[in-house]
Amino acid sequence: MITKNHPNYSITKYKSCNGMEGLAFSGILVRLSDGKAIEVAEVNDAGNGGELRIRSLNKAELDVFHLYVKNLALKWTEGPFIGEPISGPEDIVIEEIIERIEIEKRCKKYILFSLKGDALDSYREIKVPKDSTHARIIALIHNKYGDTVEQIINELFS
Repeated sequence: MITKNHPNYSITKYKSCNGMEGLAFSGILVRLSDGKAIEVAEVNDAGNGGELRIRSLNKAELDVFHLYVKNLALKWTEGPFIGEPISGPEDIVIEEIIERIEIEKRCKKYILFSLKGDALDSYREIKVPKDSTHARIIALIHNKYGDTVEQIINELFS
């Protein structure tokens, strides 16, 4: 399974590379409304273990984003603070949006899937050969693994 979808928000002008301590990226957080992308903030992470930076491009829209995140009421699901509110949940929402973008990019070259019993938030991948199609590889996965196929992640993006 992959992270939560936030259908009203996306990142445009997205660029990424490997940082010293994880993915480094930059882009523009946008709110999607009536087919338009309304710029909210510039977001970037240097991938060096530091904090995600959010620079407002539209104060009113950034306030709407903060309210959206606050209404999600994100809470810790593990560790010593189970059930406690998470501080700085905007970072988590932006990271979830970035993760979906990165997974969607991988779906162009690979079939991503999970089997029953696989670790949560993990997936397997099979490269699609140039002489084949996504549909053919998905059929082969179903033939090989049968009822143990939990999810074909590519189907979330088609």
